[in-house]
Amino acid sequence: MPTAKVVLENVFGMLGIVFWSFQLLPQVIANYQAKTTEGLSAKVGVYYATLAGIKIKKTISMEVAGILPVVFLFLGFLPQYADFLRYQSVQSVSMLFITADASGSVFSLVSLALREEFDLLAALNYIIVFICDLIVVVFYFYYKVRDRKNSMTANPE
Repeated sequence: MPTAKVVLENVFGMLGIVFWSFQLLPQVIANYQAKTTEGLSAKVGVYYATLAGIKIKKTISMEVAGILPVVFLFLGFLPQYADFLRYQSVQSVSMLFITADASGSVFSLVSLALREEFDLLAALNYIIVFICDLIVVVFYFYYKVRDRKNSMTANPE
């Protein structure tokens, strides 16, 4: 009979999988309704396609194999941040998507914390995803507040 800790680890792990599995749905729906993918970086797609073709030799240590995805994950967010700065807005990014992505990170981190042996590299991956998502949220609210202030000064009532 599994212990409560093992059951909770599996429950939070499954919640992480569920949130990450369905996180793309709101973005797909939003793009379909808008009939555009404006604001989405094509560089991110090229990045993932390139990484899919790279094979790591078996002689490379597990630490390097664990650190590289964390670095590449962060680098994958940079083109999106550049687009936010270039367009001075967060276009075509679903906050529901970002919430699901961040929730997947949190649930997966909780699952890791409940394990007997903590996997630091996996935790770093989840932490980077959460931080990158948080940066998107900061951009979103910064531009939303700025636009609201600009519209209030342009249209005083």
